[in-house]
Amino acid sequence: MRAMLSSLLLAACATGVASAAGSSTIKANAAQLLVAGTRLEAAGNLSEARIFYQALLEDPTNDVRVEARFRLAMIDRAQGQRAEAAAALEMLLAERPEAQRVRLELAALLIELGQEGKARKLVHQARTRPLPNEVAHMVDRWAAMLDGRKPIGFSVDFALAPDSNVNRATGADRLDTVIGDFEIDPDSKSRSGLGVAAKGQAWGRLKLGSNGRNALLGRFAGSTDLYRTSRFNNTTLALSAGPEIQVGRALLAVELGAGLSWYGGKAYSRQLGVSGRARVGFGPRTAGSASMAFNQIDNRRNRLQ
Repeated sequence: MRAMLSSLLLAACATGVASAAGSSTIKANAAQLLVAGTRLEAAGNLSEARIFYQALLEDPTNDVRVEARFRLAMIDRAQGQRAEAAAALEMLLAERPEAQRVRLELAALLIELGQEGKARKLVHQARTRPLPNEVAHMVDRWAAMLDGRKPIGFSVDFALAPDSNVNRATGADRLDTVIGDFEIDPDSKSRSGLGVAAKGQAWGRLKLGSNGRNALLGRFAGSTDLYRTSRFNNTTLALSAGPEIQVGRALLAVELGAGLSWYGGKAYSRQLGVSGRARVGFGPRTAGSASMAFNQIDNRRNRLQ
């Protein structure tokens, strides 16, 4: 073991190491071992890097031992031992609850393992503590994704709704035609207004099969813009349902839906449609998604549209 450690350290760390001539032993401090392990990891020699980190588990400094345990967990994860890596990270987080990196790596692992309830809790804990902007954006996306996969849930948003054309009218003063020019009545021209906007959705997810990876999703959504003059109010309601299927790292979903819209309290449009989406995870921090939809819209005010 000592001879192997010596040869690996000499190969990984070209400077900062003192060696006695003609001896098979070598001296290195914790920082040098960490540097050597990092270089071996970068070169893809995970098994060799593991030897250095395991040696650091005997270091008298607790911070060094914690760093070594974290790096060993990351090697376990890279080598496909995700359950072992998650268990090690859980122990580390219990010891160092302020360690955001450990919390986020554990959350990513639990998502891969399908333990979304635990991952959701960790992500929401991470959002209560300071994070760099780019990390905060990633955590927000995780939170939205995990919240959207709850068995039952809802969300509601409210906002002020300033609009420069609440009545959906023209801003022109005249209408030019082949038989002459017509002046547009001021009451028929576009007008601005300040209202209240609200939107929300509620969903339910029924697990299908024994593995719990597939589900039937039902969703009800609505939005409304309300103004002081009620004839400018705009309201939409939609209902959809369809299966979600997990195939490896890919999540595939298809939804059939119907929607109704009212403008000024009167039916404005009706729509029927189908949509599909796919999301594929390429790693703990990278994913790709695609979506498409087809809708048939029936304008209830104008049969020509």
